[in-house]
Amino acid sequence: MCIHSIKGLQRLLRKRIPEIQRWQRVTVYKWNDVKLPWFISPVKDMFYILWHNPRGKNIHTDEYKEVPMGDIDLVFERNRQRFYNKTKAYR
Repeated sequence: MCIHSIKGLQRLLRKRIPEIQRWQRVTVYKWNDVKLPWFISPVKDMFYILWHNPRGKNIHTDEYKEVPMGDIDLVFERNRQRFYNKTKAYR
């Protein structure tokens, strides 16, 4: 059972954005979200983290990561730790 939600993860990632050197914006989508960008081919029971607006010399305009819904708590906790530790790069 997931303790955290897509909206909660998105809020946390947006709080982290000033510390992430490569990106200016982030959005989290569920696999069946109607707002999911056209270039992402959704897979059932996945969620997608999409980073937008590159900073500096990053040539890619968007980058996304596909993650199983069952791992949302792990992703949330890892990013929560990075937020409190002021980790500057996304890995």
